[in-house]
Amino acid sequence: MRAAFYGAARRLETWSITLRPEQLGLIEGLRAAIAVSVMVAASFALDQPILGWAAFGAFWTCLADPGGSGKERFLTLARFAGMGSLMAGLMSLCGGLGLWGSALLLFAGVLACGAIRLSRSVANQVGVLSTVVAVVAIDFPRAPLQAATLAGIFLTGSLFAILLCAIWRIHPYASARRAVSAVYRELAFYADEAASHFHGRDGSEPVQARQRAAVRDSIERARAVLDRTVAGRNDRDARAWLQSALECADRIFAGLVALDHDRSAGRVAAEWRSEMLSVVQGALAEIERQVLLPVPDWSCLRPVGDWLTEKHEGEDGLEQRVAGQWTAAFADFERGAAPAGIKGAPAPSDRTFRPVLRHALRVAVTVALVRMVTLTLHLPYGYWATVAVVVVMQPEMAATLPRMVERIVGSSVGGVAAALIYAGLPSPDLLLIAIFPIAAITIAVRSVNYSLFVTCLTALFVLVTELLTPSTGAAVVAEARVYDNLIGAVFAMAGTMLLWPDPHLEPFITAVEAAIQANLGYAEDIVRSIRASGAATDSGRREAGMASTAAEVSLRRLLLQGRGRRVGSDLAGQLLAELRRLTGMATAACLSGDAGMATTIEQQERRCRDMAEAWRAAVSGPKGSAG
Repeated sequence: MRAAFYGAARRLETWSITLRPEQLGLIEGLRAAIAVSVMVAASFALDQPILGWAAFGAFWTCLADPGGSGKERFLTLARFAGMGSLMAGLMSLCGGLGLWGSALLLFAGVLACGAIRLSRSVANQVGVLSTVVAVVAIDFPRAPLQAATLAGIFLTGSLFAILLCAIWRIHPYASARRAVSAVYRELAFYADEAASHFHGRDGSEPVQARQRAAVRDSIERARAVLDRTVAGRNDRDARAWLQSALECADRIFAGLVALDHDRSAGRVAAEWRSEMLSVVQGALAEIERQVLLPVPDWSCLRPVGDWLTEKHEGEDGLEQRVAGQWTAAFADFERGAAPAGIKGAPAPSDRTFRPVLRHALRVAVTVALVRMVTLTLHLPYGYWATVAVVVVMQPEMAATLPRMVERIVGSSVGGVAAALIYAGLPSPDLLLIAIFPIAAITIAVRSVNYSLFVTCLTALFVLVTELLTPSTGAAVVAEARVYDNLIGAVFAMAGTMLLWPDPHLEPFITAVEAAIQANLGYAEDIVRSIRASGAATDSGRREAGMASTAAEVSLRRLLLQGRGRRVGSDLAGQLLAELRRLTGMATAACLSGDAGMATTIEQQERRCRDMAEAWRAAVSGPKGSAG
């Protein structure tokens, strides 16, 4: 059941819908719930609904928390507190300028917040949440003094949340440890599938490619989380074993790829390969569990290392070489020694000026338009529609579509849940108590799944709204939120499709070309090395795997957009599968040192080059010759 659950999660990622249960942050949720509940309780007790903006400030500050610890983290929180307070006061002041005046000033504010994303990756969340503050605050028009008061209240809530984060410290590497644990979970699944393949069960190429992509994605995602966590920190010893864990995971992954390819090539395997895979799978599952513990116990790896040492001594086949590599990896992991020359995650390449500015402009135009629509139609809580535009619109249509669906589904389910909770609670005091666990769950699941997050978020905001400003009941508020989110999500999708869409296929073509070059280059290096000395290093394997995964993701996004015919989708898919097979051959040759495999690798290289030329010819046509 567990394997089936995570298998379903991988299939959801095919449609750009993420499900990462390992990122459930219960402690972060409890801390945020205290910050929000204290502010809501103060507003309720003093009968001052405007103090609800302190709760908004506390909640959004918790969402802006990038995790980790140290100077960089609190600077990020401080930037949001300052930017959010500025937007709250300024947009509240502009809210009374009428239809065109407020829309134009909102356009300028949203564009300015969007431009923040040009600075660095951590500024992305600050920019998005500052935009959310702007589109909400403009629906609460105030005179200058009252607008300044609103900004001060927002800042108070933000500073309270930051103070709580400083007092109640969470282990700075908690998120990174969860990400590393997920890597070993995927490796354990891969080892299980490799053992299944050994017995002739389910050895299809799509399954292998999907599992290899899942492992590579989890490794690179963990690298990114670890790099973000250690920013501004000097405790290298504290993070050394996490870095070592990732590098050892990469080496174990290489062995699994080699064995999997060797099996698919039809070679006779050693009798103890299945036993080796089962033993290693158990070790990987245990590492997955130990990584999450406050004080991991790595003594469990010693019997596995001893068993592998015994098996790889003597003969010199692929199994023995893989066992030797795994023995060294487990030993390095246990003592926290990472191999020399570790490279961090590559810097993101999508922060260029033109795409970010184009997306910011597109969001600003759509938000201003939706603002005018909600004012014209006199929609209650119209700011929920503009918020939906901000969070649903993504730079690419393929990412906007699933986000739109998730937003609509989450809002609908959350609205119904809020109405049922409100109907089942006989007094406002009980409603105030119910807000605490809902706020905790909302923050806890924010990195797990967007639909689940929106469901909890909707229930939270509907109940807080009805508690602080009682109207006609939570059911009416929930219905308004559902309709507003539907309007905003639809406009977001339309804006992505119609406003400065990217008609070019260069990003996808570039990704496939990069995959071709990386995989062929890796294979050529392996062939050259094993022919020269009988030994090889696979330093280019990571780059080849990352390039293949990026091209596969880009292809899936184009298929979601219905543009597959223009890129020869069938040929592209076949080419990427053959490149994966080529990398498997090269990895197996690297571990075995068998110079006799060089000819087979070169034959696969020629096949990949021929397919690449056929794909290029298909793409150069007006619509592509393959669909």
